[in-house]
Amino acid sequence: METLYFSLGIASVVVTAIVVAAVWSIVKVSKLTTQMRNDKQYTDDGIRSVHHDITMVQRTIENGIEARSRDTESTFDALQRDINDRFDNMHRELDNLNKESLNRDEQLNRYIDSRIDKLSMNKKKETPTA
Repeated sequence: METLYFSLGIASVVVTAIVVAAVWSIVKVSKLTTQMRNDKQYTDDGIRSVHHDITMVQRTIENGIEARSRDTESTFDALQRDINDRFDNMHRELDNLNKESLNRDEQLNRYIDSRIDKLSMNKKKETPTA
């Protein structure tokens, strides 16, 4: 009988050790599973955060490019208007100078004609009529 009690005692110690090891293993697996879920959540949140930051930087760059493009376009439009205005003014001035030149030319022609007419009249007066 003693052997039976001894065997049952050893068996109960072994079963208790196996149960303790099983419970410890289950607790350890549960903790590792929880830690893996937390790590995955942390990684996913980090990836989302990085993606959001990249998107924000991309939008900032695109907005900056669009603003520079609008500024450049506005500057070129203003420059084009200024150049066109200057050309228009130059054409007007050239037209005015051309008109003044033609008027002055006509005045000189009239003055020369009047002087020639006067000289021809003076010459007719000087010529004796026979």
